Amino acid sequence: MKQYVIVLDGKPFGKQRHRNVGAHRTYTPKQTVTYENMLAIAWIQKYGSKPIEEQGLKVNIYCCFLPPKSASKKKRLAMLNGEILYTKKPDYDNVAKIIGDGLNNIAWSDDSKIVIGNVIQVYRPYQCVKLVVTPIDNIRKDMLEFIDSIGREDI
Repeated sequence: MKQYVIVLDGKPFGKQRHRNVGAHRTYTPKQTVTYENMLAIAWIQKYGSKPIEEQGLKVNIYCCFLPPKSASKKKRLAMLNGEILYTKKPDYDNVAKIIGDGLNNIAWSDDSKIVIGNVIQVYRPYQCVKLVVTPIDNIRKDMLEFIDSIGREDI
């Protein structure tokens, strides 16, 4: 199974809201545009700009954040071992949004092609975003059965 992997060095970034400029005009903040462009360049350099043509995509996004400098050695070690979870900004959904939108018409024709997605935010001794894109052509039967079972009560 083919996988596409890119690593974007630097602190993970979430999509910012559009800003209003008057009654009927908005603009995308410069930081959002810059990050989307960096993401697009990283993808194009490795894979070109032809979108993946498969029916659906599974996208895993791994966000690696540095522990705060103020953390004690003990706390830092706990963060790096996954015992203290990363629960700060950016929100996982804003990270998914910037990557989904930033790679439209580059990695995929539209982010609606993403049918399975995960965002995992962790502390690491480095900061970056690792993106793993896997083309898929179906949803496993056991997953469909699991989805159907959610919320059912035994009678």
